[in-house]
Amino acid sequence: MKKNIFLTIILGVASILIIFFGRQHAATQEEEMLQNSLSAESSNESLETEDTEVAEEQDDEDSLSAEEKIAAYEADIDSLTPLQRIDYETLVNDPVNLAYYGPIDTSLEWYNQMNTLIQNNVSGTVEIEEYTYPETGTYNLYIQRYVDNVIASEADVVIYRMPAFEDHDRDVALSETNQFLTSMLNTLTEGLPDADIFLMETEPNLFEMTNNNSRSLDYRNYMNEMNTVADEFGLQVIDIHNQFTTIAEEDEVELASLFNEDQTVLNEEGNALLERAIDRAMKDGTPEED
Repeated sequence: MKKNIFLTIILGVASILIIFFGRQHAATQEEEMLQNSLSAESSNESLETEDTEVAEEQDDEDSLSAEEKIAAYEADIDSLTPLQRIDYETLVNDPVNLAYYGPIDTSLEWYNQMNTLIQNNVSGTVEIEEYTYPETGTYNLYIQRYVDNVIASEADVVIYRMPAFEDHDRDVALSETNQFLTSMLNTLTEGLPDADIFLMETEPNLFEMTNNNSRSLDYRNYMNEMNTVADEFGLQVIDIHNQFTTIAEEDEVELASLFNEDQTVLNEEGNALLERAIDRAMKDGTPEED
């Protein structure tokens, strides 16, 4: 009898404890759910606020008249990004003649990405002309006087693609690259004194990054030399190579995962990242060192 009473007491106490702790756990869960809900609402409100601010900024920019945009650009003319400079040209010289010059393969993905970005972000009309000489290095571009064709076009904007791969493959000295690029840019800037002239870095090539020529140079050494010449002329560089490697590092993505098996051609993920790099390079007026 005493055992039954004792067991009854124990079971009663256990039941009370279970009910007590169960209610406490339920209350804790309810409090956590409430906090999570409030946190989510706060986060959503923050995102909505950011989206609203971005939309408002875009609306403000779109609401500017052509005259107001011109005035805003001219007030900050020395700090404009490449894309802003092209937009400015379309406002004062519509339609704008944009000339691509150098060893450009117009079938490559980056070329379409670049043109789509420009056409979608300018106020006026951009008419594109191509003075492209695939696999032609700095020396031949200068000696053959191809630059005269660009000058004859009376282009408002010139995008010169650096022949870094080509100079590397021809095993020329960096001093020769500097010399002939300097001579060609002297001719181009004198022939088109009012044009916006940009030098554009090459798209990345993982295999070629470690493929030194007989001078123990890879293509990036030539690209860096061309960047030096651009700086001497005060010309902006569209640094797609630098932005590509920077974004890959920021995203913690291995470069090898962005290329095909032989590491020479970008795969789908690589082209998607290159598009981001072009976007950043065109909208960023302060190139960083590679």
